[in-house]
Amino acid sequence: MENEERLPGPVLLHLEPISCSMEFSRSRDPEAQLSSLTMRLHLLDDEVRTPDGRKLNGADWTITFQENGTGSELTKQYNAIGLINYYAEYESEYGDGCSPEGCHAWADVDSSTFTLLREMALAGKLPSGLRLCTYGMKYGWEPDGSAKEWDVKAYENAVIKDLKIFTTFVKPLELAQDVSEDDVLSVTQPASESPELVALRSATKAIERGNARLGWVVALLVVTLAVVILR
Repeated sequence: MENEERLPGPVLLHLEPISCSMEFSRSRDPEAQLSSLTMRLHLLDDEVRTPDGRKLNGADWTITFQENGTGSELTKQYNAIGLINYYAEYESEYGDGCSPEGCHAWADVDSSTFTLLREMALAGKLPSGLRLCTYGMKYGWEPDGSAKEWDVKAYENAVIKDLKIFTTFVKPLELAQDVSEDDVLSVTQPASESPELVALRSATKAIERGNARLGWVVALLVVTLAVVILR
């Protein structure tokens, strides 16, 4: 990869996690004890293509978060937190294995961030989105910036300089259902009503209920009279 000053970019990629898996490694060697969390992704409104116009949106996109990872020589060289590695589609000539085209990212995060992501995953939740600030790509000709161009032959490892994680917290449904009918009425009833007005409203409702019952009685008498006449 070329010197950092000559890398194309920066380019912002917007992705959405769609599934998650975790891996915990334990060893007598402290440096070998690595916890990681991998998410499958899909691009939101972005289009990533090669210089010849071939789209990479259909490739497998993933990101692996490593707790307190030490990085690599490449990330240290570019003062980065991770990389996006491009892998071309591979099929063994002996027919004993194959792998699809993939764009697999990894990023080192601190323990607090990793713990938050792990707890969300264990609760069945995923971040609503990720935004990666990368070098090694450039924007396409589209004025809205939706298209990105990645020359995977020249820069098969795109540098991740910055990572933002977005999540949405909503009010639990049970909190909304805990409001009783009395609570709803006390909220909707105007506080400035006088006792006389309340009594008048109650009397009006009683009259309406009486009229409704009277209407049913009149209707029943009409039907009975009609049957007698028809006989």
